[in-house]
Parts: sequence; structure tokens; C-alpha cells
Amino acid sequence: MAVRFARKLAPLALIVACGGDGTGPGDVGDGEFSYEVTGDVTQSVSGNAYWASGADAEGGFAISLSVGERGTVIGRVSPVAPAVGTYQFAATDAETIPDDQFIVITTLGSGISFCGSQSGSMQITGTGEHIRGTFTANVDCFDQASNSIKHAVVTGEFDAVEAP
Repeated sequence: MAVRFARKLAPLALIVACGGDGTGPGDVGDGEFSYEVTGDVTQSVSGNAYWASGADAEGGFAISLSVGERGTVIGRVSPVAPAVGTYQFAATDAETIPDDQFIVITTLGSGISFCGSQSGSMQITGTGEHIRGTFTANVDCFDQASNSIKHAVVTGEFDAVEAP
């Protein structure tokens, strides 16, 4: 079940979550990311980008995009780093997530406590010490203030380095 997988990603996300202080989009450098959020939630975010792989199949693979109290994890069940290519985002509430798909979990701040992917895709353009790519994720977010679901689209780019 996807919810169980999302919980398994949490420890891996903590390994790679190092806060930055970026505030907006733009060209990304080594170990950086940038994304725009549009829809019911709008904002520009940039900061640190890291990748990490679990030691076994339970650990999975994750790319962490973090800044201050906000963070985004793009992850999958397989601990293998993705090859250059296009990957689909699965819904975080799906019963099962295929090994070749990813999910997105993010916190966007401003009363939004949790967002999860519903669909979208990621293009990996570089691998090795740096994993580079672009993505567009359609996410549903829980808004604590209104106790409702907000819909947003997160579009960005990253140049992730291996987590320290």
C-alpha cells in the first residue's frame, strides 16, 4: 500500500533533508533545486537538493528538495538510482506503486501540512554523482485552516548531489 511506502520514505527523507535558505526559482547549480507552485496554493521555492538510496529494498530511493521548514521528497520503492529517462508519478493513495514510478510528498508551508502526488512526470537528464532533472507533479494538499483539500501543480528542476 502506498501509505506504507510513504512512511518507509520518511527515515530516508530525514537523512537527506538539510535546510537551505533559498526563496525563489531560477537556474539551479550543484546541489540546488527550484520550483513554482500554481493552483489553489501559489509560491516559488528554491534550496538544497540531495539524493540518497536505502541499503536494501526497504529503503527505497529518494531525492530531497529542502528549504527551511518546507521540504519535498520524490521517492520510489526501488533503491536503485533512476537512469536518464521519463518517469511517471503515482498517486500517494494508490494501493500499489509500480517499481518504475515515483511519488511526491511535500509540505508547502502557510497552513498546508501535507501534499501528495496524484499524477505527473519527471524527466531525469543526468545521473552519476549528480542526478539532474525536471518535473511536474499534480498534488492534493490538506489545508489546516479550512480543513479542506487544495489542488496545486508543482513544476521545477533539480541538480541533486549525494547526501552527506
